Amino acid sequence: MAADTVIRGTWGSDSIDGTAGADRVYAYDNPGQEYDIVNGLAGNDTIYGGRGHDSLFGGEGDDRIHGEARLDYIYGGLGHDALYGGHGTDRIYGGDGMDTISGGDFGDVLYGNDGTDLIHGGLGNDQISGGAGADTLLGGAGENWLDYQDSPIAVTIDLANGTASGGHADGDFYSGFHGAFTSEWDDHLTGDHKSNSFNGMNGNDTIFGKSGDDYLNGGPGQDLLIGGTGNDLLWGHLGDDAIRGSAGDDDIEGFAGNDRMEGGNGADSLTGDEGNDTLTGGDGADMFFWNYRSDDAYLDDDIINDFEVGVDTIIISGSNYYDITPDDVTFSENENGTLITLTPTGDTFFVSGASADQLSTFDDIEFW
Repeated sequence: MAADTVIRGTWGSDSIDGTAGADRVYAYDNPGQEYDIVNGLAGNDTIYGGRGHDSLFGGEGDDRIHGEARLDYIYGGLGHDALYGGHGTDRIYGGDGMDTISGGDFGDVLYGNDGTDLIHGGLGNDQISGGAGADTLLGGAGENWLDYQDSPIAVTIDLANGTASGGHADGDFYSGFHGAFTSEWDDHLTGDHKSNSFNGMNGNDTIFGKSGDDYLNGGPGQDLLIGGTGNDLLWGHLGDDAIRGSAGDDDIEGFAGNDRMEGGNGADSLTGDEGNDTLTGGDGADMFFWNYRSDDAYLDDDIINDFEVGVDTIIISGSNYYDITPDDVTFSENENGTLITLTPTGDTFFVSGASADQLSTFDDIEFW
């Protein structure tokens, strides 16, 4: 059996190519800003990155690559590779084959790509994508994210049951994750009893946080977001979204689109932003935000369904260029409630359950 070819770098920035056989490469450098580039080419190679910012390519063959310190980029390439991030914040890509990937000490981004991969995040807050194939994904310590952004079809993720299906999620086993990035399609996400973070990306997504203080971002599309128990942060983003906080003191923001928002029990904050939005605070002392921007005047026409005088508060905020004052609003009443009009733009906020006399005292309205 032929011995490995041993290649050693210098203390500076090196560009090293291996041979067609099995290589052992040591890319030495100072712990500063040196950048080594190592390409193992063919053969079953072993590559050690050193203490700088390294880019390490295994090439063809079953390779072992160690990143060492600082930010490293590690690419396994073809073959069944073993890739280790080390002590830096790393980006590791397995490539084709059944790869074993370990992130290391800090927040890493790990991609298995094609094949049945074993990926362990290690310490730090990691983002892990198994890619195609039935993968085993272990988050490790830290607040870790599953990443299914590249899935060709929608995925269903249930952190409470530890299940995953659809697209790149089919056949995956995972543990140690608190959230997920999902696909461009209509995904279904369910959290657990911990504090979860879900980013729905594109598509008409359904996201249920369950218990815990959750962060749910629907992304573009017509999404359904349900916070569950806990003090949740719920963002509709683009699209006509339905957002419900349920129990807890929730912070709900619709952003663009004609959104329907319900706070549920608790002292909730609801912000419509762009579009014609319907806001229901539910039980508790709720705050309804009406944000003016003088450059595009995107307030539109919003509705508060259940305003409770003396309990709830309307907050009207200006911009860096225009301060809203009581002189900028007018009140008109009908049998269902009171219409507040912002005179600089003509946009309206209809308040059910309150008279013009009650609101025009400004006891329940604040200007920021």
